Amino acid sequence: MADDPGKPGGAAEEKRPQISPRAKLYNLTSLAFVFPVSIASASFAGYWLDGRIGTFPWLTLIFFCLGIAAGFVSLFRAVRVFDRQE
Repeated sequence: MADDPGKPGGAAEEKRPQISPRAKLYNLTSLAFVFPVSIASASFAGYWLDGRIGTFPWLTLIFFCLGIAAGFVSLFRAVRVFDRQE
């Protein structure tokens, strides 16, 4: 059954390339920057729009929450890619 190409472990399964530990470390440390940068950039955009429109603090708070959501989405995507690499 191990030679069945339609099942996991069969002949059709491709070997994933090995990723160096240094590349894995780089991927994980990049997460330390992605999360706060997404929050800060979204908050700044909300603050700037509040200044232009005059709705302070509402857009700042909304964009802050959107930045947190974007940071978590980036975090989950990166962790999923990291899990596939192992």
